[in-house]
Amino acid sequence: MASGLSVLRIGVVDPPGAIDPRTMAEATTILLARQIFETPFLASSTGDAIPALFQEKLVEEGGSAGLKFATTVRRDARFSDGVAVTPEDVVAALAQDPVFTTRASASFRDGRVVLTLFAPNTRFDLFLTMCGMLYRQSGNQILGTGPYMLGPTDDDVVRLVRNPHARTPAKIDSIEIRTFPVDTQTGRPTALLAAIEKGEVDLAPRLSWRDINLLKNTAVVMKPVNSTCILYLNNERLKDVRLRSALAKAIDRTVVAEIAFGENPLAFRATGLLPPALGKTNDRLTPDLERARAEWQEAGGYSEPLSIVYSPAPRPYLPAPAAVARHLRDRFRRLGANVDASEVPSGDLIEKVNSGDYDLAIMGNIPDSPDPSDYLSAVVGSEAVPEGAEGASFAFNFSRYRSAEIDRLIAVYRKERRDETLSEIGLRLGQDVPLVPLMYGRACVAHTWRLRGFQPTVTGLVDLSALTLT
Repeated sequence: MASGLSVLRIGVVDPPGAIDPRTMAEATTILLARQIFETPFLASSTGDAIPALFQEKLVEEGGSAGLKFATTVRRDARFSDGVAVTPEDVVAALAQDPVFTTRASASFRDGRVVLTLFAPNTRFDLFLTMCGMLYRQSGNQILGTGPYMLGPTDDDVVRLVRNPHARTPAKIDSIEIRTFPVDTQTGRPTALLAAIEKGEVDLAPRLSWRDINLLKNTAVVMKPVNSTCILYLNNERLKDVRLRSALAKAIDRTVVAEIAFGENPLAFRATGLLPPALGKTNDRLTPDLERARAEWQEAGGYSEPLSIVYSPAPRPYLPAPAAVARHLRDRFRRLGANVDASEVPSGDLIEKVNSGDYDLAIMGNIPDSPDPSDYLSAVVGSEAVPEGAEGASFAFNFSRYRSAEIDRLIAVYRKERRDETLSEIGLRLGQDVPLVPLMYGRACVAHTWRLRGFQPTVTGLVDLSALTLT
């Protein structure tokens, strides 16, 4: 990089995947992609929707009963090669997006984009903060309209550089993403913590509460409690609800949170699927090992060996993956189950859960939009069951759970926005037990003092172009 250019150095524990809006699943990759590819709306730090590719907010067409909206596309949007964005480009991007097309169709009429919803959604603008990323294929490149574009990349560093045609120029010239693998013995991000303490990294966006306490020479920003650690149960293998219920009752989530976070486990113990920043879905699951053992035996047990798969890299919602996996393994063995814990690389774990080639998996989910219904739809909606090893963006129903009643309740919430509906969803999930929410994560961000302007968001997605370096 030429001297005099500002460089933001970001440290992560897992190497980013391919920055392709069609296949992304990992949080760091999505964060980087959002610097390159814009969506119709951008989620603000307060959880509202700000027009991005769209020039203005959605306007409901009269008499549509919340099913038809229209707006205009920005005239100053350009791809990174300088080609102007047309309204037809935006409509085409929406039409090709498998997430958007489950909820609506898009057309262009009289200079305006018209969105026709399949079911009422009073905050469809929030949904459009997480889908409809605009891209254009040019040879082997995928071009976007965001403040950055993909730069030269080598084996150790992924680079983003300024998009010279962005509407609002990035304040920092380039971004370098460096990977610091976790310590194989402790499972802690020791190398990353040391790098940021020494000033070798400017930003570590995905640390846990436990890790942040070890830092002395950096600024620390606490995000809202916005993620949930989940024990996914493959419903296509564990088909009997009694088996899934027995596994859930064998778990004391307070103990799990204490193993993962140490002090104050009640602050992290999950009581339902939604992270607290989005709402409450209490599942009423309580530990009862004796009842769990009885249910397991009543169901006839499970004849095949079971495996709990997990990635060794710590997450804000799972700072001690190996310790938690071993604890759950031991609890399930007390039911009479033949269970082992298996550590796999992050990429392999994502491939396994996308394809359904697993029994139990410890992972987590961070919201992609501020809307609770989007989170629930992505994790337990029937439409979000991945259909292959690569999966698709925002298809995180790794439990492969399909429930017409849950789908109906999510649709009701989108229309009416009642907390009582969220409570009903929580109770139903506690009865069906497609998965077990284990802990909530308070994501912590560490950065050097020379980095200015960082603001936490509910989704964890940050506009890096607004940051400055002193």
